[in-house]
Amino acid sequence: MTVFLSNIVAIFITFPPIFMIVFYYIFKWLYQHKKRAFHLSVEVSSLVFVLANLVILNHMFDFSSGWLIIIGLLTLFIIFLVTQWKLVGDVLIKRLTKLYLRSLWLIGVVGYIVLVTLSIILSVQGA
Repeated sequence: MTVFLSNIVAIFITFPPIFMIVFYYIFKWLYQHKKRAFHLSVEVSSLVFVLANLVILNHMFDFSSGWLIIIGLLTLFIIFLVTQWKLVGDVLIKRLTKLYLRSLWLIGVVGYIVLVTLSIILSVQGA
């Protein structure tokens, strides 16, 4: 059973779009609303995309970039926090986390596409 679960986790980390699609259908079944299901699946899968980018970076360059990603995530969160504080005057945690996770998903998807494309190009060239 643990081998099966570890394989499922490995598939979800290796292919985060599959993770997002699975959670989209789960949320769509639960809430019966496509837009809400999409937004929830984006928020849930944003950290999986970041983790997948971390795994790809470690595999491609043999460099532990976890601390760089953590510093980048904290910096991005502080930027959103200060921006919301300056614009609205009151920090709403729910709104802040939604905005942060959705933008993190966008950054993660773009990074995932770029890193997978770069990885394919480097493996074809034999580098």
